[in-house]
Amino acid sequence: HFLADILKTRFKIVHAHSPFATGLAAQRVASIQHIPIVATFHPKYRDDFSRIIKYGFKGNVEVVDNGCDFVADYPESYFKDSRLKLGIAPDEFVMLFVGQHIWEKNIRFILDGLEKLKDLPFKMFFVGEGYAADEMKHIIQEKSLEDKISLVGGIKDREMIKSYYACADLFLFPSLYDNAPLVVREAAALHTPAIMIKGATASSIITDGVDGFLVENSVDDYAQRIRDLASKPQQVSRVGVQASKSIVRSWEDVAGEVLDRYNCLIRRKNEIHPM
Repeated sequence: HFLADILKTRFKIVHAHSPFATGLAAQRVASIQHIPIVATFHPKYRDDFSRIIKYGFKGNVEVVDNGCDFVADYPESYFKDSRLKLGIAPDEFVMLFVGQHIWEKNIRFILDGLEKLKDLPFKMFFVGEGYAADEMKHIIQEKSLEDKISLVGGIKDREMIKSYYACADLFLFPSLYDNAPLVVREAAALHTPAIMIKGATASSIITDGVDGFLVENSVDDYAQRIRDLASKPQQVSRVGVQASKSIVRSWEDVAGEVLDRYNCLIRRKNEIHPM
């Protein structure tokens, strides 16, 4: 019934975000109506596919970067006001993680790294929720980091999340699991550069020391780089401003690029199957 209802509409193009039920439905619609189909590949499927399919895709793949809804020219007063709102001193070094609290995000790596910085005056905020949150609390207590690390929980208010991005000096994101995380771009939009793992897919948008920071996949190296950066606030600030220019795009800009690609595919398909 679903497919029959869908086919009552004449489409120009279909875009599938899942290879499963909805993806198969999109494929049927495209086949029956002789129209192009676009498929978006999400990173969590890769491991699932590799266990079942013994070959890869050899065709052309085009990458469209994610956008961000925080794109704007923020005055210096906005950052000062954000710190004031969250009770953070102007010269206090602040680090941030935003995302699911799951071990796949390499959160334990962050906690182990921060343990090596106990002598450093800092504040670390974890924003989000997930199955690992309770265990994270226990680990933080075991490491005696309760006075430095706060688990804020999930925040639905976008303006409040924006305040956390704005008050942070560094965005900690050592994930090897993610492909193109929105949060890295959101942080960059608020002049907060990310420190990421060299060679990770998520870090491919970063140039070390230009619009972010890259380190080897080592807790010791990660902690040492944070220590060095904490003593160079002007460098961190400069890199954060550059990140806001080089790795952040508005969703309107992204949508324009996608629409252009849609139209190219439609024209090419119509040359083969005239309407």
